[in-house]
Order: sequence, then C-alpha cells, then structure tokens
Amino acid sequence: MFTMFSLLVILTKLCVSTSGVTISPDGGYSDVIVRIDASIPTVNCSDRLRNLKTILSNSSSSLLTSLSGRAYFHSFIIIVPHTWDEDLCQFTEDRDSAVAATRAADIVIDEHDGDPYVEHSRGCGYPGDGIFLSVDSLDWLDSTALVSAWIEYRYGVIRSAGCRPVHQIIRDHPDFTEVVTDNEPHRASMADIRVVRQPLARYVLAIETTASMMVGDAWKWVNKAAQKLIRYDLPASSSLAVVSYNNASKVEHPMERVDGPARERMADTVPGKYQLAGHNVRCVVCLFQNILHQVLKGDTAGAHIILLTRGGQHSASLTDQQIISEYVHQYGIKVSTIIIPTGNHLPFYDQIAQTSGGQSFLVRSSPEPMDVYFPIVTSMQRILWPDSSSSALKTETIHHQEHFTSRNTTEGTFYIDKYLGKNTVFGIYVADPEEHLIKSVTFQDEDGTLYGPYKKMSASYDLINFKTPNIVGEQPFGVAAGRRWKYRVEWFASSKKMAKTILSVTSGVDPGEEQLVVSSWVAGIGWCDAFQHVRVLARMRRGNRRVVGARSVIASIEVEMENGTVISLPPLEMVDDGEGDSDMIHGDGIYSATILEYPATGRYSLTIHVDEAEEATAAKTAPGPVFHLSSLPEEDCVPPARVRDLEITVTGGNRSILATWTSPGGDLDQGSVDRFTVVYSVDVSDLLDEAAEAKVLATLDRQAVAGDSLVQEIEFPFSNQLWHIGLYARDGEGNRGRMSNIQQVFIPEPVTSAPVQVHRLGQIPNTSSDWFIIIIISSALGGILMLSLLCVIFICITSKKQKTPSITSENNCHYSNDKASPDFSIFQSDSSSCCQTPSTPPNMQGVTDLQQILAGQRAAWPVYWSAEQILGRSESESSYEQEDSYQVFGLPPSPGGRIVTPGVDEGYDDGRIVTPGVDEGYDDGRIVTPGVDEGYDD
Repeated sequence: MFTMFSLLVILTKLCVSTSGVTISPDGGYSDVIVRIDASIPTVNCSDRLRNLKTILSNSSSSLLTSLSGRAYFHSFIIIVPHTWDEDLCQFTEDRDSAVAATRAADIVIDEHDGDPYVEHSRGCGYPGDGIFLSVDSLDWLDSTALVSAWIEYRYGVIRSAGCRPVHQIIRDHPDFTEVVTDNEPHRASMADIRVVRQPLARYVLAIETTASMMVGDAWKWVNKAAQKLIRYDLPASSSLAVVSYNNASKVEHPMERVDGPARERMADTVPGKYQLAGHNVRCVVCLFQNILHQVLKGDTAGAHIILLTRGGQHSASLTDQQIISEYVHQYGIKVSTIIIPTGNHLPFYDQIAQTSGGQSFLVRSSPEPMDVYFPIVTSMQRILWPDSSSSALKTETIHHQEHFTSRNTTEGTFYIDKYLGKNTVFGIYVADPEEHLIKSVTFQDEDGTLYGPYKKMSASYDLINFKTPNIVGEQPFGVAAGRRWKYRVEWFASSKKMAKTILSVTSGVDPGEEQLVVSSWVAGIGWCDAFQHVRVLARMRRGNRRVVGARSVIASIEVEMENGTVISLPPLEMVDDGEGDSDMIHGDGIYSATILEYPATGRYSLTIHVDEAEEATAAKTAPGPVFHLSSLPEEDCVPPARVRDLEITVTGGNRSILATWTSPGGDLDQGSVDRFTVVYSVDVSDLLDEAAEAKVLATLDRQAVAGDSLVQEIEFPFSNQLWHIGLYARDGEGNRGRMSNIQQVFIPEPVTSAPVQVHRLGQIPNTSSDWFIIIIISSALGGILMLSLLCVIFICITSKKQKTPSITSENNCHYSNDKASPDFSIFQSDSSSCCQTPSTPPNMQGVTDLQQILAGQRAAWPVYWSAEQILGRSESESSYEQEDSYQVFGLPPSPGGRIVTPGVDEGYDDGRIVTPGVDEGYDDGRIVTPGVDEGYDD
C-alpha cells in the first residue's frame, strides 16, 4: 500500500484559490470577500458603493429565509480599487482588513455585459470559483438574485448540469455538519460591512548567497537578472526591498518606491560574487522572519517575495516548512520562486509558491550561460505580469530564437498582434557584450518595406549583456500592431569556441487595451482510493470578456524525474464543452483536460498555449501550474467517458425503442469499453443520482472502441407514461462511466405484451423459450388439421346419396355450362341450389358409389378421371386448406408450402441474433429484425 497521492501543488494557481469564508456554529458566514475590479472608474463610485452595501445588507435575511434558518451573512469585506478616494467615494477604509484583500474573491464586480453568473470548474456539489456581477447591475439587482447566486456558488448547485435536487445538495453540504440553529430571526439583521482598498504590490527580492551560487558561474547571471529587474522591468508605481540570506539574513536595501534615481541605487545594493558566503548553510526561516519584522514591519498587505534559490533538498526542515507556510497564510504573503538547482531540489519551494498565489520556475544547469540567464529573465518578467496595475505598461516576450556562432546568418518571423505594439524591442542576449559578433540587423514588414541593415549595436544595455541595433531615423515598429515582421541577422565569423546567443522580441500592452489573461490551476480527482488523478483548468479572459470558442488551447507537460531526466508528455487538448468528464460548464471560458499518463514520480510542470481565433491576434504562451508526484497509480480506476449523443426512437409498432449512440473509451475518451447498461425511470433524479437504484432495461455485453457508432433495438412494453432513459458504460476493470444525456420517451398506445425482462444483449440469446412457443403453436395447428381431416372423412363415409337413373332429377334440375366441355358435369351441393340433399341423415354403410364421395365436394372433375386421380386431387386441395390455416396465425408461407421459421429457414439454425455488419453485411450498426428487414411484412 502506497501513500496518498502527494500533490504538493494543492489545487490552486494565481487568483483561483480556496475561499477564506468561515461559518460559525450558529450559521453565520464571515469575511465574504467582494472585490470591485480595478478597471472600474471612480465615476459614480459613491452611488455604486452605497447600492452594493444595501444589496449585501438585505441578502443576509434573504439567505436565512431561503435556507429555512440554517445560515445567514455575518460580515462582508469590500475591496475597492486603489485609485478610489475615501472622500470622493464616501467610505472609511478599514486597514485592519488589508490582509484579507490578498485572498481570492467570492464575489467579483466588473464591467462585463449580461446578468450575474457563477463560474464552476469542478461540477455539482463542489464550490464554484466565484460570483460575477456587472457594475451596472448594482442599480437594479436585489438580494434574492444574489442569494440565488450564493447558493449556486457555495454549495455547487448547477441547475443547468443535471445535478441532484437542491435540497439534497444543501442537506449534505459540510457547512451544516456543525451548525446548530436556535430559530432566532434577528441574528441575520446585523451584517458587518467593511471597506478596504486594493493594496499595490510591494516586492521583496530575496537572493540566496551561499557558496553554491558560484557553481557553474550561476551567480554572475543571477546578479545580471536582478540588475535588469530593478533598472528596467519593475513598474514605476511599485516598491522594492532587497534581502540576501545564507545562514543569516541581511536587508541590503529597505522597502522603497521604484522611481527615478532610486532604481540605480537599489541595483547597486545587489551583492557581488565577493559578498557570497564561504559555506552552504541556509536558514530560510530566518529570511522570512527578517522580511516580516525588518522589511514589512507588520504591514504585509500586497507583499510579494521573489525568491532566487538553489532550493537544495535539505535546505529547509519539515519544521521550517511548517513555520513558513503559517507565515504565508496568516499574513497573506505571496511567494514566487526561481529555483536554480545543482541536483534534486526540495518540492516545498514549488508548493509554497503555488499555494500562496505566486509562480514557480525551474532553471536547469547548462554549460551554455544563456540557458541560465535567459530563463531567469523571462521568469521575472512573468512574475511581474499579474501584479502590474491597470495603468502600467505590461511587457511580454513574444518571440525568441537560439543562435550558435558557427552560423553566419539567422532569419526569423514574429507577429505583433493588435493588442500589443507598445515599446516593441528587438534585442540579442550575448555571453560577452564586447565580443557579440553581430554584423548587421535588417527588418522587413508584411508590405515588403525594408528597414536597415543596421550595422551599429547600442551599448546602453551592456551591463545586462543585451544588445540592440542602433536605429537612427524611422523606427521600424512605430505602427506595428497587427502586423507580421521578418528579420535577418548577419554575424562575423569566430575562431573561438562555439557559443549560444538568444534573439528576443518584447512588446508591451497599452494600458487602455483589453489584455488577455490566462489563469491556470490543477484539481485532484478521487477515482482511486490511493491516488488522485490531475485535472488541468485554465480561465481565459480578454479584459472582462470570457474567451469562448478559442481555436485551440493546449497544455504541454514536462516531467523531471527524480534522477534528473526530463521527458515531455504528449500535449493535452483542453476543452470548454461542458460534457462533464473534464469540463463542467459549456462556454464559460474555463478550459479543462485530465492527465491520464504518469510515467514517473517527480516534478510535473505545465505550460498553456492559447490561440484565440480572433482576427489579428497571435498565439500566446502562459506558464501553468506545477505539482509533484511521490507515487504512481497501481490500478486502472479511470472510468469511461460519458455517452453524449444518445438518441431514442420508438419502433416495432410502439412495442420497442431504437437506441443509437457513440461509444466512449474505457479511460475517458481513450481505449475501449466492454458493456453498456440502459436504465429507465419516471423520475429523472433516479438516473442522475448514482446512489439511486435505477431500473435496468437492458444490458449490452459488447466491446466497443472510442468513436464506434452503436445501434440497439430494445423491447419497451410501457405506455401512457413519460419515461426517462439513459445509459452508462463499464470498462474491463468494472469502472463505471457517468450517466449519458437523458432522453424522454412517451408511447401513447397501450401495449399488451408481457413485462420486459432484463436482456443481456450482445451474447448468443437463449432460444429455448422461443422453440417451446413454436412447438406449442405447431402442435395446436397439427391437432386442428387432424380434427379437420377426421371430420371430412367421417362425413364422406357416413353420407349417402340417392341413386338416379340419369343425371336429370325428377324436378328436371339439370344445369349445363354452355362454355364448359361436354366431358364435365357440375354437381351442386349448396343448400341454395334447387337440388336439395336429403334432410335426413344418410345411412351408415360402405362406400360403394363414387358419386357418394363427390357429393360433399364443390369441384368439377372430368368424367373420364379415374378414382385414383380424383382422390389425389382431393388430397392436394386439403393441403391448400392446411396452408390457409397457417396463414390465419400470421406465419409467412414459403414457396414450398412450409412454415418459415425465423433464424432457421433463413439460413441460421442456431436462433442467434444477426450481428450488424458481420452476418448480414450491414455496416451501419443496425440490428436486423427477422420478418421485417428480411422482406417479411408481418
């Protein structure tokens, strides 16, 4: 037995984290976070804030009423944009609540169009990811609508997804396991509402200065990356402190606003290689304590620690890890880590970054300096992006390419989409700014216009080993948004050892433009008892708009095994289809995928690649979540996917149904399944609740591969009732898939057939009962036939006809057929004829006269026929009468006068069901019904 799946990155990433709302024993929800988006201007801010407070105050009693006294709202914390002024917007800031502003919001107010909605990523019965209200809705929204959204958000009531009844979900929710109500209606009338401004980000650059940082010359590139961050990349509105640590911690520069000459002064305080320690002893707890007490001095609102560390496997004890985790949680500190390991690193550094809402990056050792330097630079750039204020210019790397000095030219293409184009910079990271070997740089736009060649390189960024062409005159990227560019770099030949350089293009987003924000996280799935599979989720927004219908969203996965080997898994396609296997809600802008392949224990890092399918936009790559596996699955516990396209039609004279569907795979949409179970119920909740015992209509034992089209006809002898029908699949390991889409069936005409039994379709059927019925019918028909023959013989024998000397009776009752041959005579025995038979019974005597035999017949025989011919013809007509008697029972006649037995006379003597596409040659998956599809219309 192995330990529970160690998901060291716990289900959170960026702004998606666990809600901090608590519920008291009397049912009061405290510290519900309401965040007003930073994009909301100060226009009418006082009216909007007043309306919001009114809605929140009234919602407390509304919630108490809706939940029959079980819960109410005790307190709210409203987080307003940092630009909102207390006097202008008429509020008093509660600075004691500043730490709460770092938590994920329960309610978000933004500028989206439309009604309030709730985001869900985990499905029915699980909390949602947030309630979203438009700022305009504050003018008309009432407390009832907010409470309805809260019930959906808090308890996971997704009304459009076929959940269990609302009262069942609420009844079983863990919020109410410890709640004891006392029927006090007034406890909901005093909700506390506090207001606090969103704090600006305050960065602490924490750098490890142990002797190990000199290994591989890593410190040189760590120092240069820190110089670039401070001198060029930090937004002007932010604040920064610089702290170093080894076995002790030192404040190199206190917290100060980054502005003007302060940048250069701060950058100069970054330790050089001669300030590194001569040992490898670390005290990470000392670092955090020093930051809390000496740098932040108790004011932790907006604090974001950027930690550059070797992340050694023994750099923090379990006690240290616990203390640091408590600091981060208690003081609302965000931590991002850049790990530059010399061997295996401690997973805790990934964990603390992810759980605090930060990001973690791993920079692997390499003999090429640019393989260390460039990843540190881009990691810092990505760390800054989410924290940048709405008024700051956000810069991202939109293109990069490697070049080795053994080549004389480098060519490439990049695209600047319509939302970028501000401060676009083409540059080259080089190992030696003096020996950069750049001969010239030429640009060409999509109209064919050439810019350059530029043969002089600027020395402005030599300190950070970054070379840019010295452009005089018309700037090539002046009007660059929504355009494709080509470049060509020529190089001088070099006799030195081959070295790598990296060409890079960065571009900024105008603060007034809508920015594409990709937020991603992971969630565990409890299919197995001892392992949790991982679901990857990504929310995409362009400004306040949800990105729906993206052309492609792909998650790439890189696995670093415990021995240091790095492998890449096949890319995962993320979907927003709402089918319930990976994605829960269709069209909500949250894309999902499930990881099914786990080749080894170790570190799993994800990257999200997005193509919006919007004109004049470029594909975007965003860092994804990171998690560690300490164990692997030992059993197949992944269920089949849900059947999504079940269709039901009524067939067989309203006595059966025809079901068609597409087979899922045994592991979601991969592999094959072994069995399908069709269930039915009057109450649809019996089908939606897996714990309910839905009635089984049929079981199909048939192996099908994902994507197979299946057809099955099933007897359904129920009428005058609306029924709900669904099905689910099972794989070879017995794992059950979720219920399919549910169809409704109503058969108006009464059905008199016997109650349906559970059929195991797909196997050779048991035909003993069918043969028993055939034998009974055949015996009954045979008995009737024998009785008929005995009656005919008895009448023939006992009948007596009076002899006459001629064919003319005493009444001269002779009929002749003018058209008939004279060889024929007609004898009428019908009671309507003028020639009446005696009314008295004939004498019982032997048959001595042929006319006695003919007296009971209606046929005309040639007079020259012999007795043998006439008797033979009589027997032949008797056989025709027998054939007619079979047709009365509806059995089809064959050309030879025999009874056609389905499955026997048609070439199958085993009574088996014809296999679609095999025995009958049909490739459409239908089942052949004997007597219908084979040409018989009965």
